[in-house]
Amino acid sequence: MAKPIRRIVLILLGVLLLGSGIVAYLMYQGLYNLVLESSSVYDFEVKEITGSNPVRLTISGKTMDSALVYRSITQKQHGSYIVVQIHRALVGLAKPMRVNGNNEFKIELTVPDSVNEVRFGRNETLIWRVAPVPVTVLYPAEVAPGPSHLGTGD
Repeated sequence: MAKPIRRIVLILLGVLLLGSGIVAYLMYQGLYNLVLESSSVYDFEVKEITGSNPVRLTISGKTMDSALVYRSITQKQHGSYIVVQIHRALVGLAKPMRVNGNNEFKIELTVPDSVNEVRFGRNETLIWRVAPVPVTVLYPAEVAPGPSHLGTGD
């Protein structure tokens, strides 16, 4: 009778250890891969570098999270837009990458001609869009709208 109880206790203990291991791993992953969102950044700035072809942008900002370090920056193209993500982790969980200051970042991004928008973070907040080219309609001189072509109601 003691053997079945012992077996049940060992099975429950194994399940408990497995469950706590999974929870610990998920917590580690959650603290190791935090993605910065634009709402958590102040002095957020996106500037287009003039005269560059293809278009180049600088994305910069500051955060107030001193317990987090910048771990990596990813840029993934999804059709006609690029998503930029800054991955952070708790101090001590990851080797920090070099940045301007403790809580500042500055990224240079080359935008291919096939891309019309740049988005930021997991929420994919739109931060830059190709400026629309103004369309100028040219009329030949004989059909150009003017006072003589307004019509008199005839």
